[in-house]
Amino acid sequence: MISRFALVLCGCLPVFAVEFLDVTAKAGLAEFVNRQGNAKKDYILESIGGGAAWIDFDKDGWQDVLLVSGETVCALFRNQRDGTFQKVPLTAKGMGMGVAVGDYDGDGWDDFLITGYGRNWLFRNQQGKGWEEVAERAGVLSQGLWSTGATFFDYDNDGHADLFVARYVKFDISKPVQRSSACQYQSKSVFCGPQGFQSDPHSLYRNNGNGTFREVSKEAGIRTATGPHHGMGVISLDYDNDGRPDIYVANDDTPNQLWRNLGNGKFKDIAVEAGVAFSPDGLSQSSMGVDAGDLFHRGVQDIFVTTFEGQPYPLYKGGKDGFFEDVTWASGLGRETLPFLGWGANFLDLDNDGWLDIFMVNGHVYPEMGGRYRQKPLIFRNLRNGKFTEWPLLASALPGRGAAIGDFDNDGDLDILINNIDASPVLYENRGKPAGNWITVEAPVGARITVRTNGMSQFGEARSSSGYLSSSDRRMHFGLGEAAAADEIQITYVGGRRETLKNVKANQRLSRR
Repeated sequence: MISRFALVLCGCLPVFAVEFLDVTAKAGLAEFVNRQGNAKKDYILESIGGGAAWIDFDKDGWQDVLLVSGETVCALFRNQRDGTFQKVPLTAKGMGMGVAVGDYDGDGWDDFLITGYGRNWLFRNQQGKGWEEVAERAGVLSQGLWSTGATFFDYDNDGHADLFVARYVKFDISKPVQRSSACQYQSKSVFCGPQGFQSDPHSLYRNNGNGTFREVSKEAGIRTATGPHHGMGVISLDYDNDGRPDIYVANDDTPNQLWRNLGNGKFKDIAVEAGVAFSPDGLSQSSMGVDAGDLFHRGVQDIFVTTFEGQPYPLYKGGKDGFFEDVTWASGLGRETLPFLGWGANFLDLDNDGWLDIFMVNGHVYPEMGGRYRQKPLIFRNLRNGKFTEWPLLASALPGRGAAIGDFDNDGDLDILINNIDASPVLYENRGKPAGNWITVEAPVGARITVRTNGMSQFGEARSSSGYLSSSDRRMHFGLGEAAAADEIQITYVGGRRETLKNVKANQRLSRR
């Protein structure tokens, strides 16, 4: 199916045409189904997985597909460079939830962590020739815990990829909370949500530099959080531009957390004082996915979160003082997102005009909602004036969960991979003809990249996870508009080292390791 849309705005924005084609079947991905328990959804455990990722595991320059599964942990598909993918053998069994991609052992080959119910799985890349599951040996098994979002990041600037893992709720499958009349949603009996469940603390693992990790949650201050925090999406970001990566956790029905890196091995949750813990009216929301980026070209990162039906998806505008302003309603996102239940959340420049747009995946948790169980994804175009307008490109309703953004066909525009629950994934190929040129920069996680072109400055940060339990293309994508070259690209690595490139020709891919 092809989705087309063309629009002229205000006489001040160029005519643009973006077109998406569902190529799932052609690509060879339609046979995969992310089954998460019983389709009837008697328990909360069956409702929230799973993530998706792009990963170039064989280092051939083409993005491969990774999809999380509720039965077989995950499925990996090699990019055949002709628009199709071939399944790669992986042997594992269990209920996967999310994924984070990163080179944890520093050998130059991307590995990946799958979070799940009851344990995690860490797959070590054997230089593109196979995989070894090493979670227990590496010290990140998390036996008996329900893990959700995760991200690799170097919090202590020692050159090794550390790991943060969020936990959801304490759920004993041998003594599950049964569906009962006590759990109602819109006068319907449904499975019991997270309200009232206790949760295990989120975990921080320090990389020992020898292929193993040591949990340092308590000494780092992560376990000082009071009350339950039902963790979902997780990202690393240097929100205050101090050179130290911080962590944002989207929590379900509990306040969101912004863990500020204090630089001495410790973290402090400053979400309330920074203005990113609650909804515009000061309430906890059922937060799911999260992404961050410089939407307004100010050199600081803004944060966007997806939430439950009836709750506006909040957009927090970052400030150079480290505080955020809630611009959910002022940006035009509040009213438009209220009817939806959101999961995936991603910033992306769909038309290569140099301004980040916003993509979100939706889908209900309760099959009892009938026609509202499947919901269409939403895309909002950046109008460059602090406001966004819906870009009706994707009309098909889906039981969506995680999403990953990447250029799988290496044609210079961004494609979308969605992992659905109890259904096949969807791969949307961007078939439009963006007016703008582009450039991509692949750099180590935590690197901050500034691209200056014709007086316009874009800012981005390399990260190992984004959105809802997912990982996007590690190559940072920058639209250049009509410019034939970037005047300057500045890369600031974790630890402070800087590299500056001048007059960089457009429409090419740079790699920095």
